[in-house]
Amino acid sequence: DVECLPEYLALLYVPNPQTMFKGIFKLSPGYRLLWEKGRISVEPYWKMRFGPLFQASEEELSEQFHEVMVSAIRRQLISDVPIGFFLSGGLDSSALVACAAESGMSTLRCYSIAFRREHGALEQSDEDSHFARVVADRFGAKFESLPVEPEVATLLPKAIWHMDEPVADHAAIATYLICRAAKPEVTVLLSGQGADEVLGGYRVHLAHRLSRYLAHVPGPMRRTFARNLLPFLHRHAAALPFVHPGLLLAFCRFYEKLQAAADMPEEQQYSALRSYYAAGALQDLLSDEVAEATTRKPLHRFDEHFADCAGEELLNKLLYVDCKTFLPDLNLTLSDKMSMAHSIEARVPFLDNEVVDFLLRVPPNIKIKRLTQKYLLRRAFRDILPSGVLRRRKAGFGLPIRSWLQNELRDMVHDMLSEKRVRERGLLQPAAVSRMIEENMSGRQDHTLRIWALLTLELWQQTFLDNSSANFSTTESILGVGTT
Repeated sequence: DVECLPEYLALLYVPNPQTMFKGIFKLSPGYRLLWEKGRISVEPYWKMRFGPLFQASEEELSEQFHEVMVSAIRRQLISDVPIGFFLSGGLDSSALVACAAESGMSTLRCYSIAFRREHGALEQSDEDSHFARVVADRFGAKFESLPVEPEVATLLPKAIWHMDEPVADHAAIATYLICRAAKPEVTVLLSGQGADEVLGGYRVHLAHRLSRYLAHVPGPMRRTFARNLLPFLHRHAAALPFVHPGLLLAFCRFYEKLQAAADMPEEQQYSALRSYYAAGALQDLLSDEVAEATTRKPLHRFDEHFADCAGEELLNKLLYVDCKTFLPDLNLTLSDKMSMAHSIEARVPFLDNEVVDFLLRVPPNIKIKRLTQKYLLRRAFRDILPSGVLRRRKAGFGLPIRSWLQNELRDMVHDMLSEKRVRERGLLQPAAVSRMIEENMSGRQDHTLRIWALLTLELWQQTFLDNSSANFSTTESILGVGTT
């Protein structure tokens, strides 16, 4: 469905209820489909509504939240099969392990991934395995860290086959690997998914506050910094002393987007920051035929969801839209499908009914206090988790693909996204794709997730759309993928 292509490219997923398959739809969160007397209808059975807000103190709320989390974990641990944990060493997954230990779980099994330090140099953090081991040791858990190399990216076709629709997040492969390794020991894995969406954990939730600070800097100075200094930092991040290059690159990416959106209305700013393309850049990428065929705004679903929660405080609006789009269409989709690929059930305690009901009544200024995100969670576990975990910055769970795409996977990128192949597809401008790849390879710009989205799209088309009786086998042979 070419109408959905701009949405996919902008967001890395297609917002519900649409899918990339024309005429096939997803059932939206909180909705049910009814079949009655030969007719189908779709209607909501639950709506996310905030309030009435608690009037208790921070201390009282943190104690209550801790009790709610432990109770949720006890419910989530009910099972007649072995249970384990995804453990990244971040705040969310670590809090789950802490709750399980407090609830009396006798055998804690935790799983994480690890990659070489040189591969993680361009990522925000290369310390997941270290902090995961610290947490496992704190609570006496059995811990398994899975070393990953660039060759695991060749699992992308298999991941896409299990996903059904293109979702361009490399965390899918990391999840697939953990579930494959955990399957001999456990049948259920508990995940920290959902915490950011109900507690305010993404940078986009802070953007409106940061914009106020940025507004004190004259516009010409902000634009000059973005135009002249950011490209220099992109090119020389690895050579600058006393700073982690991946953290510096993450700052560059966020500042560039924040500066461009700083003067926008708050809801429009959120949409701009959630998108991986400015409107003009996205139009320049699409082929003329696709540009003419697409009539709706790529981010129109955001507008609809904002209208549905009009009148709420701003942070609650942002969390509402996340819970309607990013959470179900990307995070929960990849978590569910990659786990079920190995017959693993992924459970998400932060989305337990009682946890969500409690957090819907927590005042926004306790979810994010000044510039401290997930403040309530940090306060609730401040005497339980290691201090290093409590202070860790938010970092995405996944693979070090920035380094891999520039080095070990370079040939795969040039093959799968060659001008000839892009031209034959007829969806994108071949020159624009080639320019994007060249800028990324040279380090002038970071187009990593854009390129990953294009790779995912190409492989999805090969797997599901090309006229071949053996699409999956053909795709595997192109990339040299094994059968495991």
